[in-house]
Amino acid sequence: MKPGVPWKKILLIGGILLALLISGLVGFVALIFHLLRSSDAYQQAMAKAQADPRVAQALGAPFQPDWYLLGSVNLVNDGGHADLLIPLRGKTHSGRLHVVASKAAGAWTLNTLDLVTMKDPDTSVTLPLLP
Repeated sequence: MKPGVPWKKILLIGGILLALLISGLVGFVALIFHLLRSSDAYQQAMAKAQADPRVAQALGAPFQPDWYLLGSVNLVNDGGHADLLIPLRGKTHSGRLHVVASKAAGAWTLNTLDLVTMKDPDTSVTLPLLP
């Protein structure tokens, strides 16, 4: 008798490979988010936002960063550039912290730090947090 195609084994191996691929992608994305959050530009921006009472008032205290973020941090020797959008969730509203920073001689400088909130679906309000 001629054996048939081992469908069960093919499906099992395919399922295992798919699970490994998805796990690898999730791990890679989590690593990228961790690296962005650990950057000095992110840390300085969040410290300024948490110290500014206008942010707590606009979002509703307490507020916290969401689990994801968008942007990039580019480093070259002791210089670099960061452009980040940090989603924030407050008690009553949500918003995005827009950060543009530059690094020279090993020190980060925040060039732009704005809180953008949506009061209604068609209207955004931008609150500059830097003097």
